Amino acid sequence: LPLDQVDGESIGLILFRGEGTQAFRDALERAMRGPEGVKSWYLRVIDRLAREGVVHVVSIHGRAWAEIDYPVDLKNARRLARGWLLEDGDRDTVSEDALSAGA
Repeated sequence: LPLDQVDGESIGLILFRGEGTQAFRDALERAMRGPEGVKSWYLRVIDRLAREGVVHVVSIHGRAWAEIDYPVDLKNARRLARGWLLEDGDRDTVSEDALSAGA
């Protein structure tokens, strides 16, 4: 986004696969209908799904990570992602085009 057109930061990025999108929507709908619904963050819904075994995690133990709040942070995150791919032996997928596209 052009910097002159933004007024804030992202609150996060979440990837849903398969039936995950519908599971999140359903859980969010249930939460919003409860007494705490409008007082809760969406992450509480994800926590509930994780406790039910619907959400899975991937350990980043021992790996560097970076928060992306501003455009300047993206360059560092791409460098880190390239390192992860190289560590995992995915040399064929490491390219500027792939990382620029968000791969």
